[in-house]
Amino acid sequence: MTQAREGLREIYAEVLKDNVIEMTLKEMLARGLPREVYNKFREEAIDIGLIPVAGRSRVGGKLLTDDDILKALDILEKIPEGFTKDRAWYGVG
Repeated sequence: MTQAREGLREIYAEVLKDNVIEMTLKEMLARGLPREVYNKFREEAIDIGLIPVAGRSRVGGKLLTDDDILKALDILEKIPEGFTKDRAWYGVG
């Protein structure tokens, strides 16, 4: 069980290297989305936290700080014994 959780967490952490919303928008741009529409969608995604930017994005009315943004290191922290505290839930999905 522990090995499976660690493996899943490593995969999840790897996914955080690139923002899938930003990747999708870039692909749409490459396939012909007008630049002005791309810019509008990207700015909105940043504003609402889909592409989180500390000091700019807001989620639930809260301005995000760097500490609010999930990072790979957060996910890769050691799994505590018993899986009942901290970030034990990463990799459960």
